[in-house]
Amino acid sequence: MRSVAVCIICVSLAATSFTQETVRAIPSFDKLDGISLGVPVTWNGRFFSDGSAELINGASLSASVPVGSFSFEEVYNLLLPHLKQDEDAESMYVILDEKEEDTELPVFFLSDKDIMRKIMHGLCDKLLSSPDVFFGMFGEEIFKGNLRKEPLVPGDPPYLKSEEEEEEGEGVRSKEEVVRRKEEVGGDRGEVKGDEAEEEMPVAAKKAGKPSLLFYVGIGVLACVGAVLFLLTTLR
Repeated sequence: MRSVAVCIICVSLAATSFTQETVRAIPSFDKLDGISLGVPVTWNGRFFSDGSAELINGASLSASVPVGSFSFEEVYNLLLPHLKQDEDAESMYVILDEKEEDTELPVFFLSDKDIMRKIMHGLCDKLLSSPDVFFGMFGEEIFKGNLRKEPLVPGDPPYLKSEEEEEEGEGVRSKEEVVRRKEEVGGDRGEVKGDEAEEEMPVAAKKAGKPSLLFYVGIGVLACVGAVLFLLTTLR
């Protein structure tokens, strides 16, 4: 029933503004069962006192991590100094879910984008990296697909890049890797790299084609032997 109440409040916030009549004191940490924050109808993060958490998109798309994945008290302490009683165009709601069943859920607002990113991105990072993550009925691919379409934080780009952007990024990294490997070829071994090969190869060819000293000595010996043989044949 408490989850249904949270969903009803989220939807109602999309159509109604926060008024002074609903202002309440912030409950202490030990009175809470959970904390919910997000934007109605889009992404909503929920943290529970047992350290479990879930990220919900819309009414049914969700992913969750088990007990002990988060420090509930750290999330509470991070939010506490930044909770406001008024909202603006890009604020998030924050619902503090108290343990007492008959207590009205107090609603506050968060406008600090850095805090929003730290909490929502931290939750999403955990979900995408945890081996114990549980994706809801629509599965991981649809969940990631929505992360490529809708931002976690109002006014930000989507949390995940599109598949086209990821492919382009991999292409750039591949080219950089090729350049790096080319630069590594040779090094201390003194091997020729890049354009240096085109400049040194003709020089090396010239050195290889130049006759050696032994070549000239051999020619001289053959000339002397030929001259001696010629004289011997003519004297006869």
